[in-house]
Amino acid sequence: MIDHRERHDRIDVAAELHTAAESHRPDRARMLARVTAGMAGDERRHTGRGAGAGRPWTRVAGPVAGLAAAVAAAGIVVLATEPTQRPQTVRTSSEPAVPPAHAGRDTGSGGGTDDGSQRHTPTASPTAVGPNHLADPVVRSNGEIDPGSNPYWAQSDVILKTGKPLTSLTVELRVAHTGGVLTTGSWSTLPTGDMKVSVRSEKNALVYRWTLKDGATVPAGRHVFAGQYNHAEGDRDIAEDSYSASGNGPSGAFAVRGAFREAK
Repeated sequence: MIDHRERHDRIDVAAELHTAAESHRPDRARMLARVTAGMAGDERRHTGRGAGAGRPWTRVAGPVAGLAAAVAAAGIVVLATEPTQRPQTVRTSSEPAVPPAHAGRDTGSGGGTDDGSQRHTPTASPTAVGPNHLADPVVRSNGEIDPGSNPYWAQSDVILKTGKPLTSLTVELRVAHTGGVLTTGSWSTLPTGDMKVSVRSEKNALVYRWTLKDGATVPAGRHVFAGQYNHAEGDRDIAEDSYSASGNGPSGAFAVRGAFREAK
């Protein structure tokens, strides 16, 4: 009697377990996600090891293996793949990528590529520019004591070098009254008919002046304006002698002035 009751109880328990198993519906998606996460974690732990290291998908540890068994029991198939491809690295730096050394340029008819050679990079300071011929002086000048001068007589030369023709010109030579200066004449390399020449004695100097006549032109080149005078015997002090020149040309008005030195 007791054996019959025990067998009946075992049958009832087995029937209930069978009924419960048939009515159970496992959450397959959740189980698959847990298995996948476990495999990914194991892959990260083994990344970077030598070639002899085992493949990550063969190293599923205890809990993950249990989940895999449960998933298999529920009828879910999980495909394990070798991680042969890595995600692309996206460059987020603001610096331009350096092109490869072997990269060539597109020279086809469809248009070239900008390799950066045409771009302009501003600098903190302006770039130095070359000489501008418009900024060069129209007239260069110097004053010299003629080498033919002697202890009793001298000649002061005003030398002008013009880069362009001049349409007006006035040259003034001032010989300081030191050592009994007296004029003996004057001359210039320009035609006599093109110039007005005057000599006057002021309080502190003997003044020679050459003025270009209206309608005349001073050609480009080297021109000399000379004042001649007697003076007391000996070396005369020229420290206070001076000259000036002014006029107009294609580039506009100009003015120069200077002192004298002994000719070499």
